Amino acid sequence: MQGGIFLEDKISCPIHNFTNENLLKHALKNGKSIAVIFDYDNNLENNIYSGEFLIFSSKYIIKAGGFESICIDDKQSLYPPALISALGLIYDIYKQDAKKQLPKHFNEYDIDIALDKINKNIVSRKSDIKSFFNAAAGLMDISDSEMKELASKHLKNIKNEYEFNIRYTNKMFVVGTKDIILGLLSDIKKGEKKEIMSAKFYKSIIDISVFMCKDLREFHGINKVLLAGKMFEEDENLRIIENELIRNRFNVSYNFSDIQ
Repeated sequence: MQGGIFLEDKISCPIHNFTNENLLKHALKNGKSIAVIFDYDNNLENNIYSGEFLIFSSKYIIKAGGFESICIDDKQSLYPPALISALGLIYDIYKQDAKKQLPKHFNEYDIDIALDKINKNIVSRKSDIKSFFNAAAGLMDISDSEMKELASKHLKNIKNEYEFNIRYTNKMFVVGTKDIILGLLSDIKKGEKKEIMSAKFYKSIIDISVFMCKDLREFHGINKVLLAGKMFEEDENLRIIENELIRNRFNVSYNFSDIQ
C-alpha cells in the first residue's frame, strides 16, 4: 500500500501527520473510535484527510462522513488561492448566474477564465476543509488568519450559526456547504460586520462536528472521539469542539497526545 492505510472499498490513502503505528496504538489502547481529522494539503502529499469523519479500529479505517467537495485549482496563478474555491461554491449554487452573486471586491479580477475552468471541470474537487475556510474568508475579503482572530472575540457570545444540512448517502454522512455559503452571501449583501460573520461561520463548523459525532455514535454505538490534524493544533477556536463533545458525554482524545 506504499505507506497508506487500508480503507473501505480497497482504497489506499496516505495520511499527513499520522502513521499506521499511531492509529494502531490508539485503537489498541482506546478501542474502536470516531476520528475527526481537520488537516490540509502542504503540497507534499496528495489525497490526505482534510475534513473527514472516520470510524477506525486496530484493523481498519472507514470513511464515515465528510464535507462536500470544494473546487481547487492546483495550477492557479492569476488569482488569490481562495478565489477558485469561493467562486466554485457560488457556481455550484447559481451555475451560469454565479457572476451576478459575487461580492463587490471580486470586481477587481477578470474571473471569466476562472469561471470557464470551473464550468469545464478543469479544476479538481476535494473534500478540503482548509479550502472551505479560505473560501469563506475570501468571500468576506479577509484572510483566514483575520477570520480566525475576529471569530475568537465573538464566539462566546454568538447565538446563531449559518444553517447547514447533513445528509446520509452511499453509507456516509455528507455535510452540505451550500446553505452556509447562501447565509454568508446574504450577510455580505446586508453589510453585516465581518466579526459576526466570522463567528457564525466557526459556530457552524463546531456544530457540524458535534452533530456528526452524535449521528455516528447513534449509528455505530461508539462514544470515543479522536480530534487530529494541523488545524486543531493551529486554531484555538476549533478546540471548542472538544469542549462541546465532552459536554455531550463523549470520551475525547486529542492528536495522539495520550499515546506519544
